Amino acid sequence: MTLTTHPLVNSTFNLKNYEVTLKGSHNIGIAMATPSGLVVPNIKNVQSLSILEITKELSRQIKLAMAKNRNKLS
Repeated sequence: MTLTTHPLVNSTFNLKNYEVTLKGSHNIGIAMATPSGLVVPNIKNVQSLSILEITKELSRQIKLAMAKNRNKLS
């Protein structure tokens, strides 16, 4: 909701042309440490998801990352 209220937070600035580009979709990533290194699950288009849906997707991605790391370490 904050990104919708403050769209400049999710934008890029082209210094050469003095141009701001607002991004239409909002993606979030959360860094997490795993036994084999840093993993950053990315949840796309969060502007169209509820907090519960974001939480479920993050949980799913964390489980997937941990399972992949367990397989790498075996």
